[in-house]
Amino acid sequence: MSRWIYVIAVVCLAVFVLPSSPVQLSYVYSDSMEPAISQDDGYLLVPAGTVESGDIITFYSEERGEYATHRVVSVTESGFVTQGDNNPTTDQRVGYPPVTRDDVLGKVATVGSSPLVFPRLGIAVEFVQRYWRLGLGGLVALFGLSEISRGTTRGRDVVRLQTLLLPLVLMAVVGTSAAFVLGAPAAVATFTVTDTPPASGLSIPIGEAATRTLDVEIGEQPAYTHQFIETSGMDIESSDTTAESPGIRVRIPAQSELGPYRGEIRLYRYPAILPYGVVASLQAVHPTVAALTTMSTLFGGIYILTWAFVDGKTVLQIQSRRRPLGRRLR
Repeated sequence: MSRWIYVIAVVCLAVFVLPSSPVQLSYVYSDSMEPAISQDDGYLLVPAGTVESGDIITFYSEERGEYATHRVVSVTESGFVTQGDNNPTTDQRVGYPPVTRDDVLGKVATVGSSPLVFPRLGIAVEFVQRYWRLGLGGLVALFGLSEISRGTTRGRDVVRLQTLLLPLVLMAVVGTSAAFVLGAPAAVATFTVTDTPPASGLSIPIGEAATRTLDVEIGEQPAYTHQFIETSGMDIESSDTTAESPGIRVRIPAQSELGPYRGEIRLYRYPAILPYGVVASLQAVHPTVAALTTMSTLFGGIYILTWAFVDGKTVLQIQSRRRPLGRRLR
């Protein structure tokens, strides 16, 4: 339990506290800094002070419209020349201007010569930022169960099936739905938009749509499931994988700005409880709606059958806090 308390404390620190302080906690969402900082790894950002070649800095890029974390490879009169450790060339070589001192947010803290990283912190932070409502609902449900439990500890405790059935069903619906949505496998591809001939499969020419094959395995669809493949930032042309043509073929729309471009593929699977067309319509609204409706149908049916055929007044537990009659009081 104490381990989870520490994890929650670190995540809350990253989301709510550190952004307003000189020392900040952040994370990377691409593989541009591997192996020093892996995708979704967190890192500690400290005031930049003196920036030298070899330092890893976080800076704001007006051309990207976001912050970037790359290594300084040289210091010039115009500013800092930066490059991701996993990128084939410098940022300035692909069209970005040198990074000025005013654009630098901070420098990544190091232990010896290695950056201080927090593995997979980004996954936890994104979960809190995106699904805090779901987490709040779960806390409310847990609080309700704890109140029910505390309410039965006064005097003579009688716990009946009908008292626990509805909270347990609600927890099952929320828990399984969260597992289907948040646990959906995803593959992220970071392309580099360049004005030079593409040097690799992850490079795309500026101003032109491009088709690429990503090394992503969908696998065989399990029986009695509905499967949905959704993309962000690109469209799927073909998901049929063979020995001769492995992976998924995607089409990336034409980009008007140089630099990194991120695309994502996510696979959702639900039990085939409802007709495919119904689930597809719900999936088009949001995966959470599809998951909640599917699992509500399943556990709602179990709830109705239990309520209809099982005596809800069945006593599950009886406890007494009364002292034995012969006990001597001091």
